[in-house]
Amino acid sequence: MESAPGRFFVSPTGNDAWSGELPQVNAEGTDGPFRSATRVQEALRSLPKGHAREAVFRGGTYFLAAPLRFTAQDSGTATQPVVFRAYPGE
Repeated sequence: MESAPGRFFVSPTGNDAWSGELPQVNAEGTDGPFRSATRVQEALRSLPKGHAREAVFRGGTYFLAAPLRFTAQDSGTATQPVVFRAYPGE
């Protein structure tokens, strides 16, 4: 699965300071997936309404420092829903 506008990746080996636009760490170790569900939620919320919004989670165990709360802001629209999914095969 490749990066696309509005698609962010999350991995237990990621870093919340990275762009989240890559499914794995780049060769330089300077960019890759986010680490937390909270960070990807923030990134998705920052996109304009009507924009495709998708969070793809890599396999692994994720820990939350606080409950992840979903509001109407996280629902998207009928034609552009917000999607949270597992990385294919993981």
